[in-house]
Amino acid sequence: MTQSRSSCHDIYTFPSPVKTHWTENDTAYYRLFTKNTSGTILIFVPGWSRADLNAEEGICKQLLNNDIDTCLVTKPFHQERTAANTYSGELFISGNIFLTIMNFRQLVAELRFLIQHFRKTYKYVGLMGMSSGGIQTALAADVEAVDFYFPIITGAQLGSIVWNGRLTKFVKQDIIKKGISEMELNKAWAIADQYYLGANIKAKHIQQFISLYDNVVPTKYQFLLWEIYNKPSFYQMHCGHVSVFFYFKKIVDEITRFIRERRVQ
Repeated sequence: MTQSRSSCHDIYTFPSPVKTHWTENDTAYYRLFTKNTSGTILIFVPGWSRADLNAEEGICKQLLNNDIDTCLVTKPFHQERTAANTYSGELFISGNIFLTIMNFRQLVAELRFLIQHFRKTYKYVGLMGMSSGGIQTALAADVEAVDFYFPIITGAQLGSIVWNGRLTKFVKQDIIKKGISEMELNKAWAIADQYYLGANIKAKHIQQFISLYDNVVPTKYQFLLWEIYNKPSFYQMHCGHVSVFFYFKKIVDEITRFIRERRVQ
């Protein structure tokens, strides 16, 4: 790994375990927020098509103030990894349904590397995934044991989420042009869908955060994920997808409480 310093955190890079046709995307980045006193770290995966990570960095700083370290991941084709002549996230989820799955595979491989890396120095390792980030963290937790998993405004039945979500209408249009139906898209993406894989989850403790008025990841698919996980602890937020911003402090407080109550068990 290589390291550089920002104003409030260290930025690390490492070669992605999965190589692509885009050299910008073949280096993985993460921001580490640590005081070197915590026995707990959360690997935080943001949502799709984020131009920057300013809001997510704010969450990490709040968690750090509560003695929880965080590793904020840069997803493939986002921020520093954006391919030339594209916008952040443009290639990550698209009408190219097979490239989308390859991108999920790449991110999961990187998350597995980070989980194993942090296991060497932390007593507790957890995952936190927001929106589409919850999809990839779930896949990592299907194959790597973690102490905590926090899915935030995310869900199951991926094809239907794209089909009915407000922010993915252009992806839907591209897929329709290829003659693919909602049912066929669900089948194509089944390999990455907790609807089929959720029974394999290896997280010891789960707390889910559900946005009740969501038209990006429609709320019914969030509750579907909750049922797949056998109805774990959850927190309902009276907000939509974007307005979850106003719940960030409450999310941090709930995660902090949840972890503190279970670290001694």
